[in-house]
Parts: sequence; C-alpha cells; structure tokens
Amino acid sequence: MNLKELIKYVFEHYPIRKPTGFNERQGKGDPLVSIIKKGLTQIENSELVLGERYSSKGSAGMGEWATIPWIGLFDHEISMSAKKGFDLVYLFSADLKTVYLSLNQGWNFYQNKYSGKSALENITKVSEYWRSRLTRTTDSMTGDSIDLHASQFKNTKLPRGYEQGSILNIEYRRDNLPDNVTLISDLLAMRTVLEELKRQLFSPDDLEISIAYILRSTKKCQLPVDSQLNTKSEKKIDYSSLTNMDLEKAPQPSGILQDSNPGFLARSRDYAELQRDNTRVGFLGEILVLKKEKKSLIDAGKVELANQVEHVSQTQGDGLGYDIKSFYPNGSLKYIEVKTTWGHGNLPFFLSQNEMKFSKENKNQYVLVRVYDLPRNGHVPGKFYEIKGDLSQQLDISPQTYVARFDKGAKK
Repeated sequence: MNLKELIKYVFEHYPIRKPTGFNERQGKGDPLVSIIKKGLTQIENSELVLGERYSSKGSAGMGEWATIPWIGLFDHEISMSAKKGFDLVYLFSADLKTVYLSLNQGWNFYQNKYSGKSALENITKVSEYWRSRLTRTTDSMTGDSIDLHASQFKNTKLPRGYEQGSILNIEYRRDNLPDNVTLISDLLAMRTVLEELKRQLFSPDDLEISIAYILRSTKKCQLPVDSQLNTKSEKKIDYSSLTNMDLEKAPQPSGILQDSNPGFLARSRDYAELQRDNTRVGFLGEILVLKKEKKSLIDAGKVELANQVEHVSQTQGDGLGYDIKSFYPNGSLKYIEVKTTWGHGNLPFFLSQNEMKFSKENKNQYVLVRVYDLPRNGHVPGKFYEIKGDLSQQLDISPQTYVARFDKGAKK
C-alpha cells in the first residue's frame, strides 16, 4: 500500500457522520481502525518518511468513530502524540471530500492549559506566529484556514481546535488526488518546515515554556536599555540550555544606576531582531525566577504554596504591574516584577507607569527582581538582586518615552 492508496482507503471506507451521529459503533477488530492506527508505518518506502526520529500513528476514535479521522507524523523530540506539541497530520474532513496535510499543534494541551475562549485564542496566536516566521515553504503550502466541515456537530470541540491549530497546510480533494510521488514529495517538504520550526523553538525539550514564550512575544513590549546587547551573538544562544541554570543572589547596587548611553554608535541595528532578542532574555529571566521561587518554597517544606506560584504575565496578561505571584514561607503574598539583561547589574531598565503605580499601592508585598550577568552557556549561575517596596522611593526615575499626537491647532 502506498500513501495514495492509504488515503483513498480511508476516503472509501470511513463512515460519514450524520447530524445525529454515526449509524453504528466501531466493530471489534474493524480493519479500518487498525489501518488508520498504523499510520504511515505501513506504506511503501516508509523508512524514507520516518527516518530515525519520526513515528507515525492515526486515530479513528476510541470505541466511537471520530468526527475527524487523522494520521500523524511525530518528531520524537517535540511531540509523541497529537495531544501536545507540533506535528504533521492528515486531517480528513467530516464530509470525506477533502484531506489536509497540516503542520499542526496539539489541541488538547491548549484545552487543558487555558479556559474558555482563551484556548482557541492562544492556539490561533501561535499559528500566526509561526506563519510569519517559517521560510522553508513551497508553492503548494498555504497558511489559509482549513475547513473540516464539522461546525454543525455541537458536541465536539476537536475539529475547531484542529482548524485553528493549523499553521500551514496542503489541501487535497478526494476527486482529484495527485499521484503518489507528489504526495510523498509534499510530505517530505512539509517535514522540512517542521524541522525549521523545531530549530526556532525557545526550548525544544520543554514545549510549555516554548509556547509561553511565543504568546509573550506576540504582545508589545518596550526594548530594555542594554547597550551590551549584540544581535549577532544573540542568535547563537541556545536558550533551552539556559532555562535550568541557577541564580545567585547578589547585593543591591548602591547609588544611582549608571547612564547606559555610550554616545553615538557608528553602526546600524536591526531593531526588529533586537526586539525579539530582548523579548527572549526577558522571558528567560521570568522563567528562572519562577523556578527559583518554587524551589525555595519546596525547600522550606511549603509544597502547597509552591504549587500556587503563578506566572501571571502569561496566565493573565501583561497589564497587572508584576510578572509572578509568589509567597513567603509564612503564606503572605509576594508580587514579583522581573527585569533582565545580559549585562551587569548597574544597567538601567524600563519601568511602566503601571508597574510604578502597583509597587506604590502594594509596597509591602512588591519585589523587583533584577536578573543580570546571565552566562551564554548556562554553566555558571546568573545573578540577581531584589528591590522591595515602592520603587519611586528607591530608584532614580527618568522619563524616556513620549506620547505623540497631532496638534489640531498647529499651523501647516
């Protein structure tokens, strides 16, 4: 059986769902269920598709027929199932007239991680993020929406998740399937794009962190003042190796933070790339502080409190005035704002009006954690110090941002 024959077999033998459901349950030992479950492992020249690190399986449902049968291809390092991660999947429409080869995401992860509409909103944001960054595409691939013709079935959310989770896809019509060589060529080309995606993940061995980073980077954030940042060297940093580094507490600097303006720099800078790199290091700092807070509570025997530590800038958004909700061992609240740069601890950093206001209104619980001197390889600890209370009483604050609008009364 080649790939085209496998796809045709599913089209020709899979039952069509009626508005009230399927006419019958799956029969015990049904050959269709077995064939779909084996996925691409049974096709001719499967070793060409699977290589050394890929696996394949499919699903026709568990006992009940699935509204959308699928056959997936999974990279062991970033996904072992269709429930979590990034993978390639053949999605058959409910009316069995179309099948999509889709670079897709594990919808179950979003359902379990986010509530209500947030799950669909976040999986859509991640799809859009990748569509704007993947370059190894072919003319046959598109980022257009897929339609699995399942909107009339109200008792399943899976089809909608599959649709919103599609990053790129190739559509094949049942009445106009290309030849097997074209199908294999398309699959290998899409696999190349999946490999490109994998290389760009913030932390390939921790998909939850990678997705959290993507959601953070889709939000607007201001560039930190870090004159030591070099975008060319930033691109070479393996962030996945840094997320488990330790942080070493250091004393708070005395006096006013130094002016970071080195004068005029005779070089051009890629500010789009600079923004992305600063988003990465800022997010890395938050992950390190989040882990530090949980570990300190666990070490103090406060496991229940450690389980309640929340990365609120991810779960609730950036507008709260702090990044992490944590606790002291006695159970009292701690609101943590994290500021991170590669360079030394005296470098200035940006503060929003909201952060300043929140620190004043919650001065007894507010802690700014300044993370700095992060090593590029993670072999030695990074450093941090803390500033507690009302920031306006402890820092030299200089306005750096202006709001510009048209003056209607100005002369032209």
